[in-house]
Amino acid sequence: MEPIEPSTKKLDSQYFREVTRFESPAGAVRDLLTEHPTGRRRLASTATPQEMKDMFIEKDIRMLHKRGEEHGTITCRIDEKENFEITTLRVDVVCDGRRAKVEFTTDWQLDANRRDLTINSLFLKLDGTIIDYFDGMRDIEARRVAFVGNARQRIQEDYLRILRFGILLRRIETPAFFRSSKI
Repeated sequence: MEPIEPSTKKLDSQYFREVTRFESPAGAVRDLLTEHPTGRRRLASTATPQEMKDMFIEKDIRMLHKRGEEHGTITCRIDEKENFEITTLRVDVVCDGRRAKVEFTTDWQLDANRRDLTINSLFLKLDGTIIDYFDGMRDIEARRVAFVGNARQRIQEDYLRILRFGILLRRIETPAFFRSSKI
């Protein structure tokens, strides 16, 4: 299985090398490992939204909507074929049960720590190496869904996390969820 799509490698080699590093985040890695790709191209980056915008303008890369900018997400279109959602690493500073006030960071582990579930806290480097700070791989292999840190705190930060927990629990415990015996 090719861990990173050729278009992602192109984006990295042609546009990002000079500024930052980026990797596939969270649920994108979970979906790739369980062979349930969503078709969405999602990346995490140490570049701030402004740095990304400046870089895309300089390289004449089309940016689509900027609605996610306050949370660090910029969407760009490469070769008029593929959209990439690129989100700056962040930490949640204040949470109200649904929306968080965020601060950007360059620390991958801090970003992983703010995520809801261990299986959503994985990163995939362009060379295929998986970065796993909270045993998400072990949980995928065990078909287990577990919160990162304190479950009560994670749910209070964002009440939709309990719904994601239930949905993923049902999916991951179902043998058909795994299209391959290889993980």
